[in-house]
Amino acid sequence: MLNQLAPLVRRHQHRRHLRQLCSEEGLWKCHLNLSVARAHLGLLRRSLEHHQGFGALQHNYSQLPPSMFSLAHSGTLVRWRNMPQQIRDPELTNMPNKTSPQPCLRSYVKAVIGKGKESGSAATTTSGEDSCTTESSEQGSEPNSPRTQASVDPDCSEPSVAASSLTRHFATQLLDSINKAALHLRRAMVLAHRGGHWTTLQCVCRSLWDQGYTIALLVERGASMEPPIPLTLDQFYSFLAPLFELATDLLMDMMERLQLWQLFEKVEEHEMEASMHFSPPFDDCTLVDLRWIRSLILHTLELLYLKARWENLAHLSLLLNSHTRERYTHIITPLLVHAQRRLLERISSFGGPPVPQPHHIETQKVTGQKITCKNYAGTQLLIGWTPLAVPSPRQGNNAPSNRNTERLELSVYKVPFCRESKSRAQGHGRVDFNLTACKAPAIGPPDLSSEDFSTLSSIYGCPLPPNQIHTVINSYSNTIQYLEANNHNSLRVQALHDLGNLHYYNGNRRAAHSYWSKAVDCALQSSGILDSWDGVLWATDSPQHRNILQQAGVWGCLQGAIMTAKIAQFAFTTNISQRTKFSLLSAQLFKCLLQASLPHPQSDLQYSSYTVGEELIPGLDLFSEPDRGPLGTTVSSLAFLCHWLYTSGHHITALPILALYLHFVGTLCRDPRLTIKGRILKVKVLTELGLYNQAMKEMARVTQAQEIPLADGCYSNIEKHVTIRKFHLNKPIMDSANIQALEDLVNLHLSSEASDLYGPRLSRHLTLARVQLILAFSSTIHSMPEPLGQDISDGTVCTSFVSKTSSNPNSPPGGRDHDSEKSHSGSPSMKNKEAKGAQFDLQTDKLTLSKLKAFLLRDACHLLNLQQQLCSSQPHFDPEEMELAVDTYLLLSSLYLQQGKTAQSADTAVSAMTLLQNSPVTQSGSPSPAHRPLTSSIRRQSMPKSEQGGVWEAEHSAPCPQTGDSPQAVEARERMDRALWLRCRLAVVRSLVAHIPATAIYPGVDSSVEAARLLKEGLQEAEAWGDPDTKALFLLQGAKLDTHRGRPREDSISLLQEAVSLLSGRSCLSPRSSITLAQATLLLSDLRGPGSQVLHLLTQKLLKQQLCVLGENVSSGEGGIVTLPPDPGLSNIYLPQLPLLAKATMRLGHCLAVQAMTSAHSSGPSSPSNQSTPSSKSNLATISSSSSPSPYSQPWVCALEVLQSALLLCQACAARDRQLEADILYCKGMVERCLMCLGDFQPQTVTETLLDSINISVSHSHNSQLIRKCYLEMALVYLYQWEQSSTAKQEHQNPILPSPPKNAIQKPSLKSLRTSLNRGLTTRETYLLLYWVSVRAAKKACEAMFSFSQLCGTTRAKEGNLPLDSLRALPDFATNDLLNPCGGLGMMARTTSTPENDPEQSRRKHNQLTWVHLSRYFTHLFNLQRMATRQVVPQCVEGLVSQSVDSSLALRLVQLQNFFCSHLAGYSESCSAPEPPTELIMQPQILQMCPTVRGTMGVQLCPWSFADKKQLCIHWHRPALSHKRENTDTILLLFTLNSMPLSAMKATASAVVELQCGQKAVSMERLGLVHAQLVSACVGANISCPLADSVTPTPSPKMEKQRRSKTPDKTVALSPHVQMLQEKTRRCFAAIKDLLQAGSETVTHTEVPFEASLQTLCDLERCFNPASGAIVEENLLITWLISLLA
Repeated sequence: MLNQLAPLVRRHQHRRHLRQLCSEEGLWKCHLNLSVARAHLGLLRRSLEHHQGFGALQHNYSQLPPSMFSLAHSGTLVRWRNMPQQIRDPELTNMPNKTSPQPCLRSYVKAVIGKGKESGSAATTTSGEDSCTTESSEQGSEPNSPRTQASVDPDCSEPSVAASSLTRHFATQLLDSINKAALHLRRAMVLAHRGGHWTTLQCVCRSLWDQGYTIALLVERGASMEPPIPLTLDQFYSFLAPLFELATDLLMDMMERLQLWQLFEKVEEHEMEASMHFSPPFDDCTLVDLRWIRSLILHTLELLYLKARWENLAHLSLLLNSHTRERYTHIITPLLVHAQRRLLERISSFGGPPVPQPHHIETQKVTGQKITCKNYAGTQLLIGWTPLAVPSPRQGNNAPSNRNTERLELSVYKVPFCRESKSRAQGHGRVDFNLTACKAPAIGPPDLSSEDFSTLSSIYGCPLPPNQIHTVINSYSNTIQYLEANNHNSLRVQALHDLGNLHYYNGNRRAAHSYWSKAVDCALQSSGILDSWDGVLWATDSPQHRNILQQAGVWGCLQGAIMTAKIAQFAFTTNISQRTKFSLLSAQLFKCLLQASLPHPQSDLQYSSYTVGEELIPGLDLFSEPDRGPLGTTVSSLAFLCHWLYTSGHHITALPILALYLHFVGTLCRDPRLTIKGRILKVKVLTELGLYNQAMKEMARVTQAQEIPLADGCYSNIEKHVTIRKFHLNKPIMDSANIQALEDLVNLHLSSEASDLYGPRLSRHLTLARVQLILAFSSTIHSMPEPLGQDISDGTVCTSFVSKTSSNPNSPPGGRDHDSEKSHSGSPSMKNKEAKGAQFDLQTDKLTLSKLKAFLLRDACHLLNLQQQLCSSQPHFDPEEMELAVDTYLLLSSLYLQQGKTAQSADTAVSAMTLLQNSPVTQSGSPSPAHRPLTSSIRRQSMPKSEQGGVWEAEHSAPCPQTGDSPQAVEARERMDRALWLRCRLAVVRSLVAHIPATAIYPGVDSSVEAARLLKEGLQEAEAWGDPDTKALFLLQGAKLDTHRGRPREDSISLLQEAVSLLSGRSCLSPRSSITLAQATLLLSDLRGPGSQVLHLLTQKLLKQQLCVLGENVSSGEGGIVTLPPDPGLSNIYLPQLPLLAKATMRLGHCLAVQAMTSAHSSGPSSPSNQSTPSSKSNLATISSSSSPSPYSQPWVCALEVLQSALLLCQACAARDRQLEADILYCKGMVERCLMCLGDFQPQTVTETLLDSINISVSHSHNSQLIRKCYLEMALVYLYQWEQSSTAKQEHQNPILPSPPKNAIQKPSLKSLRTSLNRGLTTRETYLLLYWVSVRAAKKACEAMFSFSQLCGTTRAKEGNLPLDSLRALPDFATNDLLNPCGGLGMMARTTSTPENDPEQSRRKHNQLTWVHLSRYFTHLFNLQRMATRQVVPQCVEGLVSQSVDSSLALRLVQLQNFFCSHLAGYSESCSAPEPPTELIMQPQILQMCPTVRGTMGVQLCPWSFADKKQLCIHWHRPALSHKRENTDTILLLFTLNSMPLSAMKATASAVVELQCGQKAVSMERLGLVHAQLVSACVGANISCPLADSVTPTPSPKMEKQRRSKTPDKTVALSPHVQMLQEKTRRCFAAIKDLLQAGSETVTHTEVPFEASLQTLCDLERCFNPASGAIVEENLLITWLISLLA
């Protein structure tokens, strides 16, 4: 027995092991089959898209998606004209021979599908064969039926008339993909069902659902194209219906097995549909998505109805009714009744048994229970009927065999709402239909309990004519009243939403706005939401945000966000601020969806690098119910919001909206085009925010097509990925790693695979985004671009380069030419050229900031020129092409502006405006007149005067091509609205304002006049269209225009005040508007003076808030001290708020210093000799740490700390403004000098601070005025040290003796002289020598400044034309301002888009430039800058270039000075400030060495530090800050006198001992009167006696002695000229003596102690000129002046 059982046991174990293996392998086999099926479906989609062209899935308004009218969405069947409907009586025929050759693809597809059905499950086989038999019989018996007409293809009627080989290959490919996809999908579903893998089964069914819907759209659109595809929608449904039927059957069986149908028992009927809150049984998708299951089953029933599969339709309908407790019986009943009616007709036609059928009777006998629709799902039917001989059918054409009649065991049951007919022949449940009768729609819903189903409308829903729209509106109104009365808020929200859509469709915007507003209030369960919104309500971290999410629910926030976006997009088309306001509200509501799940970030900035995963809210499907959450409407609303938030400048708010949008279009829609557009827009947003590392990373991913979703469920996979190096935001742009990252960005290009995926249009959008990023990097460089030596005959820098590498300009743009885009984006030759021209080598090229900027602009110019050729080659009838053209022109205008080519920049911006005005798209193609811009004066000037009056009417009546069918075209046309028009106008105004007027050598229209006129129009348009942000920008440009026109700064106060009032007080400002407000406030505070401390604090607060939002931890201390984060410091040094914060902090420190000066007590210590001198040498640590600062120095310490924080901020910025840094150091040095005088600061640190300011000015800004003031402040420091050392020595020798008077000349004691000449200098002598050096350096800087201002006179001897080398090195802005009177006007009468001049004419113009032209231009710029930095109110530091927000004048002057130093002989010696004696100042102990040792050290000094004879140097200085209260109307006279030759480095002790130095305070008013008197005397003497005739040689000592010994001979008569000269000299002598000896007694002067001559008067005029000073060499004059200063 054991021997016999062993084989059975082993066989049983073997089979069990095999079953276990099959069970384990079933899951991965299922996934493998699913992947293969997806691949075949992807090939099918790719074949269809390739046949239809790129963008085959683009939606059109004229072709609504069929899902909107599906049974699952509308609740009824919609009869389509182009879709055959199975509504006739079917007939059975023999099955076609499956092995016979088919004449065409359509019949062959049916045969293959029938063959596939036989290999399926048993239940599916029966229904499939029945369907194929039914279809064949109908086609054979009804040749004129709609189904036959739609299926017959005349091209396939005979094999001899077959299509071409390509078409046959395409048909074979489609057939192969369909068969294999169906096979593997069926296998995947069966394997998942057998293994009980519920999640996998849902995944397979969802793939079938998604791909089936998308491919059906392609098939439907492909059938209407020429040539049509060899596959109709009816044939595709024949392939799709069995798969959906199998999926539905398996899903319902699995749910029954898992007891998931019991969820319907837990929910009340009113809670089942359309709840705005989360309903756990229906909205919890963790285990099952009941709403999607419902939609899938109803869609399956619709397909079964279309394919006349009545038995399966009735079977699944009965199961669904039973499982769902008849929740959907109002939808299913008409189909079930119709299916049973057809089944009864089929039974009667073939002589089947009457109702009830034998298997029902047998089941009832066995079970004792009658089979009804209630218990059908839980009952197993038993076969109890033997088929009898079937009589011939009534038609007599085909006699069915017994095999066919065996399949007539059908189930017919009485269904709800089915009335019994009076005729017994019809049987139970039979309904007669009248195919011609169709009732008119009623206002209320139909009563299905009294429905007799006698008309076709009981099953079908026919489209309504347009005249029935008021009936629909009235029906909605009644429904809304009913829902409101019964408190159905969720349904009322949907009804109000739909009613608003109907009113907008009907053209009633006001009514649409009203109903949408009511729907928002109803969705958010509040009142007055739109009126109470101020832009910051429901902030992310506020409890109100969580309350609105809890109160309204997820779908309430979604509905509110959609409707507020619609209000902003469609209702507020004429008010930009209102549109922005409601867009921000919509964005906040959309962010509630992100905040509903914890994994998503809370801060908006974190979404710059965050990507939403596969699930937005885990376990929740927002769009399972289309009425509650419409996916298409959500995506379109998000697309509008993203673009508008980007346009309006709210870039931080746009980041989470972009993340949400990319999740919807990528994960849910799987639309590659929308995903690419969204990611390109994200690159632009990150660029505007200054997050360049994230922008470069995203740009690289988009360019290499990484993570682009494909419709088949996969992602784009390009094997070769180029790794772009990281750009470090915390490092300067000249860092080697950042230079390499910029090289990668410039050399980035699309691969051929990515170009095929994107298409030409998206590739051009990507190129423009890359150019925008390059221009953003260029704008962070605070300098003008260095000329690269281009050919002067070219209109642009890149003209010759583009002509060699650009593609064919005649190739059509858009989707009509793929080769044109590939030629410059994916070809290997183009890659090599781009890579070769974009290499920045620090060693070989000696790369500088200016050269790097020039390289970046050159490469961007090359890319834009390629895009410009594509834009100008075609007329702009396509809105998308026109949008591309406008964006290209605006970027090109910005590029030209950075290059300094303001005329070409204005020309290009005017081209964009002209395109917007003249294009038919914007004239009459917009949906409403609100989208059309106002008439511009630019266009009026380009037209004859007789036509200017009717411009507005012509714009509204001109015809336009119809482009409103494509949503992409309509959205592009909507984006070309008033905001874009104002953006173009602002670009024109910026270009014209940047053009320096009145400098061109050719006559023409003044650019400032045109800029003022266009500026006025822009202000009017911004006011009329409600755009305060753009209006503030126009006002800021107006203030800049006043500066360039040379107007006083006071004239701009009203403009700046209006700009500040427009932007201040607003609850929500964009980062761009915050920067505008900060700039306007800084300019206004400069005009108001030191009393504007509150403005500076507010500006600091505003900028710090923006920096905190951008992720920078910048804190503020007491008194306005800005504290930077500790190491590693700032994370992004490229933010534009940082330089503005540095400027505001510097001005605040200056205000605090002025307050400290004015608050100084009059009884304060005048001499701090009794206080100890600290020894620390670090910045603020220089203040004595041994004891706390005195009460008098505390305000100065606060001002110094603020200035120190401003200096650290300025040095930390990427756009390091050297002039601002020099100004801060100068102010800081003055404050330190005051602290030094109070005894709380070390003098050496003060001189080092001032030396740093001098070095920066000499090497970068060439600001001679600031250099002069720094030297004078340094001289005061050395004079103070010399006085302190002298006082200390006297106190040490004789403490009782008083200190010498301040204004007395301090002569060294003769006892201190040593006999040895080869000794080092003492400390006191060192200070004295350094004081002499500082005063002489200041005089040299003053002479350079005077020569600088009189540059025209220095070039008179060189009036020839500029040589070729100089022309090539001439900056572009100088060429532009000199050769172009005004930009923008040359384009007004032209329609072309190329702003280049004739090369020959350009060459002639360049050859006419002379040095005189350049010198005059340079002088004009210098005067404009002096006007811009002029002191407006007292107690302000005069001459600070950083006082002006616009630094373009200073940058132009710097580059012109560098140009003159390199190409103009003698300019460096006469007009450049002297090199500072850095070694002597930093190491003054060198002077204490013996002269022999000093001579061997090799210290280089300038010639100005050597005096070869006796010289008296006089200089005037008016310190802006003083440590004690003094008369503000005083000025200091600083003087030095060397009695013998003296050199700074080789000075001997004997020469230094003879030095005389000092200072004297005189009245500024009296000094002005004396100087005016001297000027008048010089002018009068020069007129009466020329200078050449009046100059007399210096008398010898003998002649001087004889002249003094002799009495004047009164008999000798003097000439009238000499008498007048003596009289004028006598008066001036008396005035000077009274000025310098104000306290002495008045004595009548009869003789002058020096020779009265014109030369002497001129020397005195220079000596008493407060702006310059002089060096006097005449002995008599020196002796007299020293006697007055004693």
